[in-house]
Amino acid sequence: MAQHPDVAGLLVEAGALDRVLELARNVGPPSTGLAARILARAPRDGFDRRAMFALAACAIFGVVLGYGGGLLAPAAENDAYFTMAFEAPPAFEDEG
Repeated sequence: MAQHPDVAGLLVEAGALDRVLELARNVGPPSTGLAARILARAPRDGFDRRAMFALAACAIFGVVLGYGGGLLAPAAENDAYFTMAFEAPPAFEDEG
């Protein structure tokens, strides 16, 4: 596999990453200044209300469209497909 050009490049990159991670293992805990800079750039609000409202709107739209689309469907001569779709199948009786 190492002779394949695509795989050989990936193996070289993986080896370099392994060496960097091995060097990072010997580094001590992060400085308080680094931790403070990271926390200062972190988003303050962990919960995005816009995303919540968008998700709720999509859910409501999906329910309304799904239910309304079923009401707009033409009525069938027989309701066999509704029975198959929404009712439990009959229990099989043991013939033995």
